[in-house]
Amino acid sequence: HGGCRDRQSTDHSMPRLEVGWCGLTISRRSRRRTTCEGELEVQPRAVDHTPGSVDTVRPGRVCGANGCDSPPLRSRPRLWVLDRDGGLNRRQVNGYVTTWARWETLSGVLEALRLIRATRARCAVVTNQACIGRGICARADVDALHGEFLRFLDTHGLSVDRFYVCPHAPKDGCTCRKPRPGLVLTALRDFGVAPADALLVGDSPTDVQAASVAGVRGVLVSEPGGLLSTVESMLVQTAG
Repeated sequence: HGGCRDRQSTDHSMPRLEVGWCGLTISRRSRRRTTCEGELEVQPRAVDHTPGSVDTVRPGRVCGANGCDSPPLRSRPRLWVLDRDGGLNRRQVNGYVTTWARWETLSGVLEALRLIRATRARCAVVTNQACIGRGICARADVDALHGEFLRFLDTHGLSVDRFYVCPHAPKDGCTCRKPRPGLVLTALRDFGVAPADALLVGDSPTDVQAASVAGVRGVLVSEPGGLLSTVESMLVQTAG
C-alpha cells in the first residue's frame, strides 16, 4: 500500500469517482482527492480488543471519545456517517453483497435519509469491503454497486454525499478498516466537520469503536426499528 494512486471515472453517467490506496470514494459534488491520512487534531481513545469487550455496547446507546458514558448529543450533527451493510442494506449470510441483484435496501432507509437531508446535514457512508482484498470481487464491482444505489436514491429525490471504502483484508493491517478510524477521519477532513459535530451510526460494535477512536460519537442502529428509528431518536435528543 504505497503512495496514493488516484484515478477518475470517465463515465459521465456515473457520479464523480476518486480512488486512493485507502479505498473508494464516490461524490456528486466534491473534486478533492482522498487518502486515509487523517489531518484532524483529535484525542484518540484506546480501544479494548479483548474478547467480549465490545458486547457492552447496546443498540441505541450513544458513545463518544470518553467512552459509552458520554452525554447525548447537544446539537444536531452536521455530518452523519453511516455504515453500509446492516445499516443501509441487508447483510448476506456467509457472503458479500457485490452486485445490485444481491442488494436489498432495508425498510425505513429512504425515510431516514429524508429526515437527515431535511436538517441540511451532510451524509457519508463508511464500509469495510474485504471482498476486494480477498480477491472475491474487484474495486470496479463495488464502484458499480454504489453507483446503482445512488441512481436508486436519485429516483426518490435522495442522495448520499460520498462513499468511503476500505478494500483491505483483515490481515493487511491497514489504518482504514474499522475499528480503526482512517475512513472516519478522512470523512471529517473532507467535509470540514469537527468530531463533536458528527455522528456515526452502524450495526456493529466495530463501527462504534472506529467512531470513538476518531473522537466521534457513535451509536448502534436500534432494533427492530433500524436506521429510521435511530435517526428519529437522535433528532429528538438534539431538538432545539
